[in-house]
Amino acid sequence: MGAMVPVQRIYAKMRFRQVVEELHTAEFEKFFHRLMELSAPDYVPVRTHGNIGDRGADGLSLHEGSLYACYGPEVFNAEEVRSKFRKDLNSAVTHRSGQFSTFVFVHNDRRRGIHPEISKMIQQAQLDHHPVKFQQLGPDKLWYKAMVLDVVAIEELLDCQIPIENLVFGISDLAPLIEHLRSNRPQPDQFRRVEPPPAAKIEFNELGDEVREFLVIGLRSTHLISAYFQGRLDAYAEDQVAAGFTAYYDEARRELEHRDSEKIIARLQEHIHGNKIPTPSTSLAGWGILAYFFERCHIFETPPADWSGSTAEQAAT
Repeated sequence: MGAMVPVQRIYAKMRFRQVVEELHTAEFEKFFHRLMELSAPDYVPVRTHGNIGDRGADGLSLHEGSLYACYGPEVFNAEEVRSKFRKDLNSAVTHRSGQFSTFVFVHNDRRRGIHPEISKMIQQAQLDHHPVKFQQLGPDKLWYKAMVLDVVAIEELLDCQIPIENLVFGISDLAPLIEHLRSNRPQPDQFRRVEPPPAAKIEFNELGDEVREFLVIGLRSTHLISAYFQGRLDAYAEDQVAAGFTAYYDEARRELEHRDSEKIIARLQEHIHGNKIPTPSTSLAGWGILAYFFERCHIFETPPADWSGSTAEQAAT
């Protein structure tokens, strides 16, 4: 049946969240294995064996060198998570030294971002076990793996049909950030002077004048987004949102043959707003979010050093 169309992807995302919220312990781990086997051909689930256990690994990605430790409690308790993390990490380092380069802690914490104590623990592990890399993989990042599946695979994963009807869905993931921007948006006399988006990047990605003008408007509120993320207890909050934008951008580029930039913008707006028509203030907040991640190079391509477009030629004359 091929790749999901946008409205199917929105429906699948909602269903994915419902499913993950209902899964705990062994059922959550089983779901994780199924997702990885559908999305990563090199993934190998590891089962517990006798008195040797799983030696710190619930799964391995052979080509990527990633080791996955999965924890999906019914009630998320920071102290128990720390205990599980340390136990699996110590076991993996002891019994699987040289078999992995990245330790991935998979969890089902449904709150926005990971518990601050857990993020601190992961950061400390990164220092203690260099050069091993450490990552966390929660419900949002699990969805980024699921969203690229074709219709048959996602229906198998979620055990339901994905409808094609033109249903209407509103915003979800970014609602708190959008509300922050709507509540704190500057008045005309408070507008800061902003640098326009790089002309070379605009031209290289074939973004028109209209998009450039909306990005300029969006750039007026990017300082509010910086303040929003700096105020979060979760040190990984911005990285997680950025990963979502990058995932949606990459998928849109693949589906739209890379260079249909206006349609890519439309897909990214759908990621922000759902397929429900936003109010004017919500739309402006959305452009602020797009400008923020455009400015930080999470979406759209930076021209290579040897690229020469009309903007480069004008600068040279």
